[in-house]
Amino acid sequence: MKKSIVLYDAECPLCINTKKWVTLFDWNNRLIWLSLQRLTEYTSLSLQKEREIREQLHLYDPLRKEHVGYDAVTYICEECPMLYGIGKILAIPEVRTLGLPVYRFIADNRYRVGVHDCKDGSCSI
Repeated sequence: MKKSIVLYDAECPLCINTKKWVTLFDWNNRLIWLSLQRLTEYTSLSLQKEREIREQLHLYDPLRKEHVGYDAVTYICEECPMLYGIGKILAIPEVRTLGLPVYRFIADNRYRVGVHDCKDGSCSI
């Protein structure tokens, strides 16, 4: 079974906690988590792409289609058995319309949302 690759910022505590919690629900091991910092050890990214990954979660499915932000969260939920129903709800167009700005707000304020431990201001981008 091919797996999806989730790119996240390992310097952001909210991102780290998200990875930790989602991993608990990924019973079928369908997700490979790769930090931006680890990725840049092996490949060079444009500054723009690196910034995009710092700003929002990125996921590449087995067909290598990119899912970003809210859509990445939706995809992740649909891959985890206990979160599958939530993923289907998040995918409803009306819910997505409401969810996109909520995700953006959380992403923009991730250094304030239950997190007080950002290294070197990395969550304040």
